[in-house]
Amino acid sequence: MQDMTYTPQRLVVPPGVSKSMAKSMACGTHFVYQYLGMRALRQRGPSHPLSVVGKQFHEWRAAYVTHLVATGQSRDWTFAERYVAGTEGLLEDTAWLIRNQDRGFEINPDTVYGAEVFLSCDSDLRPLDHEIGNPTPGKLSAHPDAFASATLDLLCIDGDHAVIIDPKSGFSTVGVTDDEPPINALVVFAHFPMVQTVEFRWDFVRNRVNRRARYDRKADLHWMVERVAALNRRKLALVEAYYRREPLDLDWLAGLCPYCLLRCPLRDQIQNLAVGPVQTEDDARRVASVIYLAEQFLSQARGPLKAWIDGRGPLRLSGEWTYRPHVTTGTSYTLPDALAALGMRAVPIGIDMYARDAETGMELPIPRFTSSPKFDVPLASLTVSASKLNSYARTKKSKRLVSRAGLAAELEAVGKTYPKTSLRFTRETATDLMADLEASLEERQRLLEAPAEDDEE
Repeated sequence: MQDMTYTPQRLVVPPGVSKSMAKSMACGTHFVYQYLGMRALRQRGPSHPLSVVGKQFHEWRAAYVTHLVATGQSRDWTFAERYVAGTEGLLEDTAWLIRNQDRGFEINPDTVYGAEVFLSCDSDLRPLDHEIGNPTPGKLSAHPDAFASATLDLLCIDGDHAVIIDPKSGFSTVGVTDDEPPINALVVFAHFPMVQTVEFRWDFVRNRVNRRARYDRKADLHWMVERVAALNRRKLALVEAYYRREPLDLDWLAGLCPYCLLRCPLRDQIQNLAVGPVQTEDDARRVASVIYLAEQFLSQARGPLKAWIDGRGPLRLSGEWTYRPHVTTGTSYTLPDALAALGMRAVPIGIDMYARDAETGMELPIPRFTSSPKFDVPLASLTVSASKLNSYARTKKSKRLVSRAGLAAELEAVGKTYPKTSLRFTRETATDLMADLEASLEERQRLLEAPAEDDEE
């Protein structure tokens, strides 16, 4: 654990910001004493197994993309087996991810610009660094005018549209920072003036789900530049506070705790609680107080524990029990889309529809609303319960014997999907326990024999 009481020493503060630096700054204490401090002191130990898996998987993806582009193919799964068999030191978990979870990955080789593309720019968005094929984890620009720098795991450009694909090999879909996509998109806008839109795609390989963000040069570039400028200002402010020996902020929700080597000051706030028999009114008050504190503790405890499990994998408890992430795919529907799927097509603007009056026989226009006429609530901002709609879609007919065939397809066409991660206790069999133990011992032995490496960004 790092001692945070030592005399302030000169820190090595790189120019500009990257996605890994932006994430580390979510906790000021971690950023100064570990991210910068460890760089200055060169005190880094062996990587955690999941960090090694992440690095190895990025190397696999880069090699696979290079092969597909060279051979003009969108996919070639025979290459995977050759790669796994011929790569020395590949961990079993990495091999499993390649063989089983990455089978659906494919590309359009005609749009690939490069894998492991390192780009940087200055504050006026003038291009600086431009390297292809440099997989150095956590790489930062050394240019004194650097404003933003990023290593793009895969960059594809098709006309005025670019796609950045960033594979994540962790156990859940949390632990990513919202600053990551705009930093990556910003350096693409800076280097490629013809690109007008950028889609950033997190590819959660272990769970086979994606999360996407889209940026438009005209609509988003201004705030993206300001966001990176704000991150640069925070970097300098934290360094200055460190030299003034001021207390630095702490944030256990930043997802950094699983990789942090510091003795966190928040540990001093932990207290042990014990519950005894309730025999008097004072006992009842004490136990009620403990319940209140326990509920507060539980609401706060899930966040940092989820971050730990996301970074380190399932947590083995005593006996047969394991606490592990469980990933599901959620779906939401905006109110206009849901109504349209149900056949109520009067809501979307730009569609002229008429209904025949039963008494006069005249065709009258159907009102079209983009917001509620009484209180001006935007309809597109409202969502409809996916679970309830989908339950209707699973029934063949309504109570009035109206067929619901095709409803599921209508809903699927307008639904917005997103990954959800929760933690669950599961009971493992004796075979599972032995297999995990053997794999853990083998990986530990490999790490002890391997040289120290930086954590994967």
